[in-house]
Amino acid sequence: MNDGIKKIVIVGRDLDAWITAFFLKYVLDKSRDSYEVTLVELGTLLTEHDIFAVLPSYKMLHKTLGANEDKLRQTAKARPFFGQRFTGWNPELPEFFHAYDRLGINFNGVDFFQYWMKAVNNGLKLPLEDFSLGVAAAKHGRFVASTGQADFSHLAYGYHLSAIEYVNAIARAAMEVGVKRENGNIITINRNNDVIDSLSLDDGMVLKADFFIDASGADALLINSLTDNNFESWEHWFLCDRIITASSAPLSPAPAFSQVTAFSSGWCGLYPLNNRTAIQTLYSSRHTDFSGVVAEMKMRVGVDISQGVERPIKCGMLSRPWIGNCLAVGTAAASMEPLDALQEHSLVISMVMLKQLFPNSNEYQNERDVYNKKMHSFIENLRDFQIVHYALNSRDELFWTACKNLKLPHILKEKIDIFKCCGYASVREDETFQEENWISVFNGHGLAPEFYSPLVDNMSDDEMIQNFQKILRMIKERINSSPLV
Repeated sequence: MNDGIKKIVIVGRDLDAWITAFFLKYVLDKSRDSYEVTLVELGTLLTEHDIFAVLPSYKMLHKTLGANEDKLRQTAKARPFFGQRFTGWNPELPEFFHAYDRLGINFNGVDFFQYWMKAVNNGLKLPLEDFSLGVAAAKHGRFVASTGQADFSHLAYGYHLSAIEYVNAIARAAMEVGVKRENGNIITINRNNDVIDSLSLDDGMVLKADFFIDASGADALLINSLTDNNFESWEHWFLCDRIITASSAPLSPAPAFSQVTAFSSGWCGLYPLNNRTAIQTLYSSRHTDFSGVVAEMKMRVGVDISQGVERPIKCGMLSRPWIGNCLAVGTAAASMEPLDALQEHSLVISMVMLKQLFPNSNEYQNERDVYNKKMHSFIENLRDFQIVHYALNSRDELFWTACKNLKLPHILKEKIDIFKCCGYASVREDETFQEENWISVFNGHGLAPEFYSPLVDNMSDDEMIQNFQKILRMIKERINSSPLV
C-alpha cells in the first residue's frame, strides 16, 4: 500500500496537462490505493491553427488510456501519415521520404542497406526508399494492413491531430474518470527547501498535495521555483527562434505524409487534416523577418501564412526535470522542434517513465535519479536525430551555412563518422528512432559510406538482383491490393 502519496496536483495547460491528468488518474485508479488528482489549469496557448503531429508510438498512450481511437480521430479531424517527405534540404539531390518502416529485407544476417550500396556501385539507379513498403504507402496513400512478416516490413503510421479539438476530447475524458479541475492563477508556491507544500491561488484557494507535477510547458512554473539555472539551452544547435502557425484549405486528395520544405532561413511543414491543411513555419529572426518569410512561403511553397500566429520557440531541456516532490513532464521537461513529429514526443517519454517510476512512498530518491538520467538520455538522442537535418544540409544561404558549421555533439559526430566509413548506424540505449530511421535520413541527405560490408559478396550478383526484384514485386502487390487512406 502507498503510505506516502495520496494527493497529486498537476499545474499546466493544454495537451501536456490533460494527458498527464488523464493518464495518472486512469492508471493509478487500477491499483488498490485511492488517489486524488487535481489539475490547476492555466490559460490555453492553443490557436485554431495548431497541430499535433505524433509518431506511431503515441498510439500506445491511447491504448493505455482505453481510448476509442476511431472516435478520437474523427473528433480531432485526424489524418494518418506514414512518414515525412523532405524537399530542398539538399538542392542537388532528389527529395526523400523518412517513413516508419524497414528498408528492404536483411539477407544472411546482413542489413539490406549494405546490399543496396553494392548494387548502386554496380549501376543500380533505384533509390533506397523504393524498397520500403512504408514509403510506398505514403506516396500512394494506401492503408496497408500488417501481415506479420516482420522481416519484410513493420509499417506503422502516426497522426496529424487538430490541436484544440483533440485537447478538448482528452479533457472531457479525464474529467469523466475523476480528475478534478481548478481554474486560477498561482500567487504563491509555498515550499520548504526543495519540497513544495502547497499552492496559493488568486481566488484564495490553497491546494496541498503530496506530489506535484509541472505540465506548464516552457514556463516550467513549479520546477523553476525550486532551483536556478536548470534549463540547458540548445540555441547553438537550433538556430530557428520563431514559429508561425497557419492554415490553408484541405488538400484533395490528402497526402498520407507530412511535407517538410527547406527555404532560405528555415523550413515549412504542411500537415494534412480532414478539414484543413495545418502549416508550421520555423525561421531564424537573425536572418529574416515575418514579412520576408510570408513572401517566400507564397513564392516557394504556394501557401499564404500572412494571417498566421507567430511565437518564439526555444529548444532545450531541464538539467533536473524531477526535483524534490515536483516532476516536470512534456515540454516543461524538454522543448523540441516539431521537425520529425517530435514536439509532443517528450510527453510520451514522460508518461512511460512516470508509469514505471511513480513513487510508492515519500522516499523516492532512486526513482528520481533514474527519471532524470533516462529523460536526458532519450531526449538527447532525439535532439541528435533532429540536428542531422541541419548538419547535413547542402544549401548555400547564410542560415544554412551556419547550420553546417555547427560543432556537433560528440555522440552524433561519432555516429556520422561510423556511417561514413561503413554504412552502419550505431543505435544506442534509449533511442526512439532505430537503425532504419537513421539510415533513411543519413542516406536521404546524401551521406554516402566509403565501403560496404564484405559479407554481401557471399551472395552472387544474380541472386541479389532476384531478391531485389522479389522485394519490389511484394511492395507493388501489397499497394495494389490495399485501400486508400
